[in-house]
Amino acid sequence: MFSISLFREGSWVIFFVFMGFMTFSLLRPLPVIVPNIPMHTVLDGDNTPVQMPLAVKGIVGWGSFLPMTHRPDLLYKGGGELGRKIFSMYIISWIYPDVLNDNAVWGTPYNLEALLAYDDDIVVINNVYFGGMAFGSDDLQRLGIHAIETSSKIENDDEYLKSNVRVMNTLVKQPQFTHTVLDRYFQGFLTLEHDLQPQKITDRPNVIGVGAPSNNWARLFVIRIDEVKQNQLALSSPTKQELASGRQQDPERILSIDPDIIMLLGTERRDFMSDPRWQGLKAVQTNKVYENSMKISGSRYDIDNLPIGARWMAEITHPEIMRPKLRETITKYYSDAYGYTLSDTQLDDILLIDKNKDASGYKRFMRQGGSCEAK
Repeated sequence: MFSISLFREGSWVIFFVFMGFMTFSLLRPLPVIVPNIPMHTVLDGDNTPVQMPLAVKGIVGWGSFLPMTHRPDLLYKGGGELGRKIFSMYIISWIYPDVLNDNAVWGTPYNLEALLAYDDDIVVINNVYFGGMAFGSDDLQRLGIHAIETSSKIENDDEYLKSNVRVMNTLVKQPQFTHTVLDRYFQGFLTLEHDLQPQKITDRPNVIGVGAPSNNWARLFVIRIDEVKQNQLALSSPTKQELASGRQQDPERILSIDPDIIMLLGTERRDFMSDPRWQGLKAVQTNKVYENSMKISGSRYDIDNLPIGARWMAEITHPEIMRPKLRETITKYYSDAYGYTLSDTQLDDILLIDKNKDASGYKRFMRQGGSCEAK
């Protein structure tokens, strides 16, 4: 009797709960699915078949799309104003200034409601982030949005890049361009291997990366050079076990490693060099501390600049073997790949000449005659 009475007394609540749900559902637009749109099968980064529009009219997500396809006409949305800010930090923003300045690409809301309203011939590549949460391609597909994962789950960088280039150029119906992009990428590393001949080098300098967000030395971090790059560039670096022992961010961790060369990540060289805690480091005493340029050492999908960034490090770590030709290499690459001519001022910016000009051996990266015009 008690349960029946309780149900009767609370039954009025059910009506208002139901009406609340109905009202909320009307506020969110439903996915617009265009019937009978021509579709075809595309293999994603892990070779899983996914149904995609036959004629893609726009791509959401610029990160690796432009360097891998050279199709600015098909970049539909780039990720809001934050995306534009990040895009402006890379060389490719000089090549495609119209993309950088296009408010339709960056200046519109980048949220789930906007994705649901896109036409059916728009494709989202890889993850999107809303409110700090990642929505993968599987999640978006369940919402009726055409999305595809272009990356392979294989950790090898070469395989990761190959899958991205293949999927993206398949989407935009230029599969032959896959070979053009990948051939240029692998040729960069083959030329570096020919010039350096790492297998013959026995004296391998010990190199680490050091950083502190906003130059807050209470938040120091240390990273090692991975095994692939160690072999590629004839370097040594602390083992994972050495870095894992103790608190990695402690200043004592860097002092105990005492590397030959330090690459600074998001950290001002002048601040690091003047800090009294680091004066005993071998790299500081020999002036072999270098500020890393994000323009050529950014991310694992920066297919244009991974070989260039590797050559930059090779010329720093093995100056007795590598002849100075990085400016020439960068200039030729962007001329061949994009038909774009970099100015001396842009090359100085790419190589952080003004910040690294006092570091050991950095004159090799300056303009002919060792000149440097600070921006």
